[in-house]
Amino acid sequence: MRRNMIRRILDGSGTRAVLHILAVAGVTLLMMAPAIAQPTWFYIRGDIGGSFAEDPGGNLGDDAGTAALIDVGLGFKVLPFIRTDVTLTYRTGYEIDSDRVVAGVNAQGDVDSWTGMLNAYFDFPEIGRFQPYVGAGVGVSYNDADSVNVGAIRLDGDTSTDFAWQAGFGTGISIVPGVALDLGYRFVDLGEVKTRSVGGVGVSGDLRAHELMAGIRVGF
Repeated sequence: MRRNMIRRILDGSGTRAVLHILAVAGVTLLMMAPAIAQPTWFYIRGDIGGSFAEDPGGNLGDDAGTAALIDVGLGFKVLPFIRTDVTLTYRTGYEIDSDRVVAGVNAQGDVDSWTGMLNAYFDFPEIGRFQPYVGAGVGVSYNDADSVNVGAIRLDGDTSTDFAWQAGFGTGISIVPGVALDLGYRFVDLGEVKTRSVGGVGVSGDLRAHELMAGIRVGF
């Protein structure tokens, strides 16, 4: 039998069979490669970062300072290059610091914000371990302003629920299969921030910010 096998290899038929097996194995490995690089369709994420408010309009002041942020989310890869996720974000540390409420009098207070967002991303082709992306999202914000002192006037805090949206870009950096570091930037509009009014005096404006984030995405 061994002699017949050697003869088949020497006459070419065995060589063709071996080449056929190797070709099938190679194609199979190539088909498996994307699955090895990105083994799952679902993922969870967590991010921390800084939120840098810009001119909010109204009489909130020139800006609302800087807030720390933390968010968590659950995502799904719709297509190899399109994914979506739902995120919940908490921002704390914004400040009302304005002399626009009453001329010559400074108004000060703190603002926190919660947002729930539905986001969509377009993932560009991978460059080594890097996969750049662009994304945008829409959702709802819950903005909570503490009491604000305007001279001798105390304005009670108030909350507002408003439409929110965001847009940005970033890159995923593969650490191990199914786990990526996510570095990103986004611009976010959190909608209205306000206090209660006393005698027609109150604070209101829109909270908008530039944000830088770092986080982890884990597939499962």
